[in-house]
Amino acid sequence: MPKTLTKPKRRPSKKQLSLQLPESAVRAIELAAAELGQSPSEFAAASLLKSAHEVIEQATVTKLTLQDFKRFTALLDDVDAKPNVALMKAAERYRKHFGEAHR
Repeated sequence: MPKTLTKPKRRPSKKQLSLQLPESAVRAIELAAAELGQSPSEFAAASLLKSAHEVIEQATVTKLTLQDFKRFTALLDDVDAKPNVALMKAAERYRKHFGEAHR
């Protein structure tokens, strides 16, 4: 049977992040890491990444209640709706920022 060639798996590149922390914070990180069977670096990296993802989600995701979602979709489905002044201004700002190609 002929052998097939596969691409070797690439390891993601790593960068170092240096932090200055109070001694009490380092002790807390070391204790928490030990409880999870991780090194302090592994624990800190996982905790920072989790926190970063939460911040990014809060800044980029809009959450609606079910009531608001129903109202929003009803407004989108309204074929007789006319854009108001605020929407027209927002569209103009968008076109100025992104150009006509992003319509």
